[in-house]
Amino acid sequence: TRDIAEQMASQDIDIGLVEGPVEERGLVAEPWRTDIMRLIVAADHPFSEAPDAIDPKGIESETLIVREPGSGTREVVARALAAHGIEPGRTLEVGSTAAIKQSVVAGLGISIVSAAAITDQLRLGQLKTVPIRKMTIERTLWQLKLPGRIAAPAAVAFEKMLHDRGIIPEAGAA
Repeated sequence: TRDIAEQMASQDIDIGLVEGPVEERGLVAEPWRTDIMRLIVAADHPFSEAPDAIDPKGIESETLIVREPGSGTREVVARALAAHGIEPGRTLEVGSTAAIKQSVVAGLGISIVSAAAITDQLRLGQLKTVPIRKMTIERTLWQLKLPGRIAAPAAVAFEKMLHDRGIIPEAGAA
């Protein structure tokens, strides 16, 4: 999130869709979607056999695989866990959601990621989602804009495609 915001502010990129809060000077962040986060485990992890939602404190005895500092996903997960008094005993930091999924499949730990990012692994039976008792993690996804910037034709076409597919709302409809 931080890297994308910096690239938008320096006009290195034309469109920014990010997962976390942005406080970059000169940028406008507009909400475009609510994202649900899910606890994921390897298909053979003991949590996958739980008949009901797990106790949130169970996360503390696991290795929690997290994104790098500056990641919106990491910030959202950390705040949600802290709000429930959960302090992971061990963490493993990786640089992408793809690396998190591979690490969880390999049995290196558990993680909390966007439900939208795990559909393929769930369908293939590589990962399982596990509900956490009395805990739902949602976040707002944001579209970044740089006021006064003239958009490149490719960026205009891409944004139109996102609008047409219902991925982002029409300007002013958010």
